[in-house]
Amino acid sequence: MSNYDNLINKVNEIKEFKEFKNKYMLLKNKIAEIEAIEEECGKEILKNNIFNINEEGYKLRLKRNPNLDKRILESNESYLMNKEDLEKYLKLLHEARTEKGIKAKDWENSSTFVLFEEMKKYEHGLVNITIELAPIEIKEKIVQLFNNYKYRDKAIETMINVK
Repeated sequence: MSNYDNLINKVNEIKEFKEFKNKYMLLKNKIAEIEAIEEECGKEILKNNIFNINEEGYKLRLKRNPNLDKRILESNESYLMNKEDLEKYLKLLHEARTEKGIKAKDWENSSTFVLFEEMKKYEHGLVNITIELAPIEIKEKIVQLFNNYKYRDKAIETMINVK
């Protein structure tokens, strides 16, 4: 049995790891559910209102596609709005998500912010348990993997999906 297989077996035997894994997955799924609802609300708001890109954003957008106008039609472009439009958009989004039963501290905060912070706490717990249990020969490689944001999510997904 390899060092990796031994590590997987040790991790799965630990009750705390299982608890962290379950809480992490619940929070991750809840965040995805809320983000999908917020995306739907954002699209509806953008369809029914006109929000314009600020000048800097428009210049950036024109470089990519000179045929685009100044109207924002995708919620992932809200960062390009001028300050007044962004405030109006966020307030409308807050109203829409509140109507759908999603709570946020106020219109300036994401409804997933608190959940995301809590999920990160469990994620760190999963990482720390894994590193603590890792054999010395692979411990450094595991630390490097978890510290590399390009691979971190995949590494965590691998650790929580092992049987």
